[in-house]
Amino acid sequence: MADVDAIRAVTHKVNPREVMSPTVTVLVAASILFGNNAAAQTPPRSPDDLVRYLTYQSDRPNMHGLVKGESIVFSCGPFLGEARDDRALTNRLVAMGSSAVSSLEEALNSLEANGEKSPVAPKAHWLLLAYANVQGSAASPRLRRMIGKPVLKDCARSLDESVALSLGLTSYVSTFRKLKEHQCKVGDSDAVTLSSGPCKPASSEIPMLNIRCDRGEEPRDALDQLILGVETGDRLLLEWSLGPQARSALRQLPKKTTRAMLIRSGSGSPAVGYRFTVAGRWSEPDENLVQDRPQGNLGGNYINPELETSFTNRAGGSCGRVRIRFSSTPVVPFPNGPRHYSVDYADLAGLMNVIAACANDTSLPR
Repeated sequence: MADVDAIRAVTHKVNPREVMSPTVTVLVAASILFGNNAAAQTPPRSPDDLVRYLTYQSDRPNMHGLVKGESIVFSCGPFLGEARDDRALTNRLVAMGSSAVSSLEEALNSLEANGEKSPVAPKAHWLLLAYANVQGSAASPRLRRMIGKPVLKDCARSLDESVALSLGLTSYVSTFRKLKEHQCKVGDSDAVTLSSGPCKPASSEIPMLNIRCDRGEEPRDALDQLILGVETGDRLLLEWSLGPQARSALRQLPKKTTRAMLIRSGSGSPAVGYRFTVAGRWSEPDENLVQDRPQGNLGGNYINPELETSFTNRAGGSCGRVRIRFSSTPVVPFPNGPRHYSVDYADLAGLMNVIAACANDTSLPR
């Protein structure tokens, strides 16, 4: 797991409406802390009332200061505390089983109709996961229909994670989750700026920073990025996901061939799922509603792992299998701690072809 104290030292501006999970995509620098604490209260018992309580529409106390206001000083403590409380409430909904479905569907109807203006929007992440958990694979068709709706753009990653949970996948990557902002490095300094268009020069563009409060980096992060790069035809995104061996393989591919592989998966609404066929957290959905999940995988083997990966089309049907090698490097300044993972598979063209074929599965209706 990442060094939380080190992350806490980093201050960033975060929109509270984006605080749906312990994952934060950092966009700009710091602002002001806000919020208040209140005594805890007993959550209600009916599904309708519990949904209202979870979404702060009733008398739920603001324990962690992440509800009111426009921005906060980023700190993992409040984020993890709020997520822990939200997860516990979500599990209460899940425990209600089929009796909670009507209330959850009503909340999702509000979300679909109103997007971020819906009163349930700040906790959409947890409502989507509750629906996926209660309904299982039966939730997938509705969740997939929600992907791509402009009014739900702030829920893109949450929708992907919910489909993964409903289908029992390690991850599910749709083009909907691609960020529209570009992060550009300013000259030779450490400063960065945001741009609505590609950075100029192109070499100044750097990956958007993701801060994880709940876990260290995992191989899924690199593979998600590679899949999104293939799906959207974004060569930079693709390059950022690769280790030295795979990057060398990419350079050896004729640009025309590479461009064709990227472009042919760029139409419609492609999405690809996958499972790492190993035991442990690395193979599980990113959020599975388990409150205290153990860290790690593969008996502690974090260095340059090779993971058998079963790919699926957007409906969860099997469409390919590849044993992928990931290179790993220590995260500065923690030589014996968390690691950064990159896809480092020598047959990169073959892997990209599998991903593109899964994304473009013509047996499925758009």
